[in-house]
Amino acid sequence: MATRKLVPRADDEGGIGTVLLRWASGWIKLLIVSTINKLTITTPATGATLTIADGKTLTVTDSATLDEAVALSDKATQGVWTDYSTSSTIAGWQAGYTKRIWYKKIGKTVFCAFIIDGTSDASTAQFTLPFSAVNPGTFYFGGTLIQTRDNGVNLTTAGRVLVANGGNLVSCSSNAAGAGWTTSGNKVVSGSIWYETP
Repeated sequence: MATRKLVPRADDEGGIGTVLLRWASGWIKLLIVSTINKLTITTPATGATLTIADGKTLTVTDSATLDEAVALSDKATQGVWTDYSTSSTIAGWQAGYTKRIWYKKIGKTVFCAFIIDGTSDASTAQFTLPFSAVNPGTFYFGGTLIQTRDNGVNLTTAGRVLVANGGNLVSCSSNAAGAGWTTSGNKVVSGSIWYETP
């Protein structure tokens, strides 16, 4: 005779253990939950993996603590620099430009470092990132450029970089007032930026 299931009288009722009186251990072949408030994984000598429902796998080599602030599918890449150069949509240069666009995401914060160097074909200088920024409404996430070259001349005034509110488009200007660029000659933008995601 098969073992009967332990079920509550109604859906979403009851519980097992309390904050002060916890079960010491349990061996379960299949565990399906809708919410995990906190999970600490301590691996055996051979290591352990946690496979997420969308097919992604988190490999734990020592131990890991996951909480509600971090999606499980993102945990494996938290704080890891990722090269986004070939995936970014870049505008403002003729074909043949060189680019390095790196980002990392920690929780809801995105950090990006970049350089784009080539021949200008527009008065704009823009590229995209994989995550959209929140829309604070009253201000922008932005900063100053580390290197700014327009029509082959290194500018002595700092350029500006901004992330679109509610979007993933990063725009670079030739000065802090938001001026554009010469539509010919060598154009270089280089800098770093951070912003918050929803």
